Amino acid sequence: GVYSHVLWAFMLKSGKQLAKPALPQKERDEIYTRLRAVCGDSEPRLCMMWNRHVTDMGDNQDRSATPLEDFGPAMRLLVERGYVILLIADEPPGDDLMESFGNKVLDAGRLGVDHDLFRLFVPTEAEVCIGEVGAGMLLPMIMGTPSLVLNFHSIGCAVPGTWVYPKRVVDSSGAHVPYQQVITKEPYGYSDPERKKREDWIPLTNTSDEILEAVQCFLEDLSGDKVKAPGEDF
Repeated sequence: GVYSHVLWAFMLKSGKQLAKPALPQKERDEIYTRLRAVCGDSEPRLCMMWNRHVTDMGDNQDRSATPLEDFGPAMRLLVERGYVILLIADEPPGDDLMESFGNKVLDAGRLGVDHDLFRLFVPTEAEVCIGEVGAGMLLPMIMGTPSLVLNFHSIGCAVPGTWVYPKRVVDSSGAHVPYQQVITKEPYGYSDPERKKREDWIPLTNTSDEILEAVQCFLEDLSGDKVKAPGEDF
């Protein structure tokens, strides 16, 4: 996280555009050849999807993530819009989920390529990126790739120029806490080591319906003739 902010600040101050990272051409060509053969598309539109949910992760906490299965409706929408989804997940996806999309949702195993090379190829080659808040989304942001960050909590951990879908916050009675109040009282969330956590506030992990809504809005924003990144007007 620190690296991305340092890099961004350096470019702002120097006015220089640093060379974007990429795999060596030989490795890129090999993965593209394999990808085109597996997905059956000579010019695939690539969407990176990153999921960091693990089985023993608690629900409705600051750092909780959404199970990959809940991404299913959003993944189907992306495939219907013509994307091939390249999946990076902290736990292997279930066979039933992957097989339901044919060869339009692929991870390193299904593509038959080296796991580490895949994790570098995907964020440096994808046309759009969608994933959980966390380090897995930093490289797409450095690349300047349009990115949607889910389970976003709280505003202080933002990286400029990204679309975000925050966690809804409720109090102990289940009443909704306005987001303006959340970012005023807890602007940096878990990133603040001296934070006094509101024990009566519960951040709710994004649901399947919320993820679908976020992806629909994200794609709608990208569909215009001239796409503006969030905050570009400022």
